[in-house]
Amino acid sequence: MCGIAGFYGPVHDRDADAALVGTMLDAIAHRGPDGRGVAMRTQAALGHVRLSIVDLAGGAQPFADETGDVAITFNGEIFNHVELRAELEARGVRFRTRSDTEVLLRLWIERGEACLEALNGDFAFAIHDRRRNLLFAARDRVGVRPLFWAERGERVYFGSEVKALLAAPEIEARPDPLGLADITTLWFPLPPRTAFAGVNELPPGHLLIARAGRVETRAWWRPDYPDLAEDAADR
Repeated sequence: MCGIAGFYGPVHDRDADAALVGTMLDAIAHRGPDGRGVAMRTQAALGHVRLSIVDLAGGAQPFADETGDVAITFNGEIFNHVELRAELEARGVRFRTRSDTEVLLRLWIERGEACLEALNGDFAFAIHDRRRNLLFAARDRVGVRPLFWAERGERVYFGSEVKALLAAPEIEARPDPLGLADITTLWFPLPPRTAFAGVNELPPGHLLIARAGRVETRAWWRPDYPDLAEDAADR
């Protein structure tokens, strides 16, 4: 288990904003006892607390490509990263580490959002891509790894737990009555709603794209039930 946190939007004061992301990481420090990092960028700040599993020496995050144009903070594990690495290496892609994090980043550079279709694993991640001028975030098919986000002013905040977002001064812990109603009837809020007003859960199998003051979320995967159609046709 690792944790991610940060924001996409204007960086007003690098030191103060780095401290802010550090505070967000403090709120989820229990998710990653083996290391932490903050990457300040021109239009984003990425943070990570790490539980070391794959490439203990070389898998520190946030992780950027050699140009510095693309950086990722990633929670999860890509089970088929060895096979994906081999495919990318066959096309001339060179790697600096043995981590599945770098495989995911290189796959994004090669394929864009279509990279999600190739992933076998559980994951929640955020990528800041200066070339495309956007933040791209996604969650695995069935939502094993959590991801929450909130838009405030010119910034989009994200984190592995709501408490990371609430560490940002712009985000108040105001209850959402409908979210609380979900909890009392269903035991949990139905995504994208949470128990807090203006704080959203990215649903399982969904992606988020933030750029130029606009946020888009949509499903990149949906369950398929072919037997249901056949059963309905037989009735």
